[in-house]
Amino acid sequence: MPALPLCDLGHGDLEVADGWGQVELGGIVRLDRPWAGTMCGAEGPTAEVTENHWTRHPSLYATGDLARLRVDGSIKFLGRTDEVVSVSGQLVSLTEVREVLLGHPFVRSAGVVERKDIRLGRSLAAAVVLAAEELPEAPDLAAVARDLLDTVREVMGGLARPRILLFVDRFGDELTAQDRRKALATLAASEVDGPLQVTWSQILAAGGHPQT
Repeated sequence: MPALPLCDLGHGDLEVADGWGQVELGGIVRLDRPWAGTMCGAEGPTAEVTENHWTRHPSLYATGDLARLRVDGSIKFLGRTDEVVSVSGQLVSLTEVREVLLGHPFVRSAGVVERKDIRLGRSLAAAVVLAAEELPEAPDLAAVARDLLDTVREVMGGLARPRILLFVDRFGDELTAQDRRKALATLAASEVDGPLQVTWSQILAAGGHPQT
């Protein structure tokens, strides 16, 4: 991506800082004045969004972009701070897909991982813990899965739609975030059609965690 001079950004003053707020040659892009995108509200759990974008650097908006400040005053954008995956040449943010799922009333918790796909090379898989109190009695899980996945497609496009959905009974804290992602990717490697129901015990086993 070509460098963008500060004067051409058009969204207020931009600052590049490291994770602790120190201005440097490379780091996180922050804005000190609002623009249209920062005025959008958030549906569902907002604590993570607030922490990532608004409260980490008081009075500044963290965009989630990484950039390098050149000596001539221009900005070179380097990518995103959240994990992105290239699906058929399009970059998809796993964090954004997760946030869309968390915004659905049927979902209490969610995780999104990269998945090897015979046809696409790469695709996404999602795992959700359902909010039982929001579901109809004896829900049709296939219909629930379609609703969740179609919501992602409507918000983010077809390539962001996970190819497989795992219904999990709960998420525990026995695994690190990295080990949990690996375990979910292992369980999602199946080419079966339709959603899968898995337990946290199965996730622990796939993550190599000793069973008690």
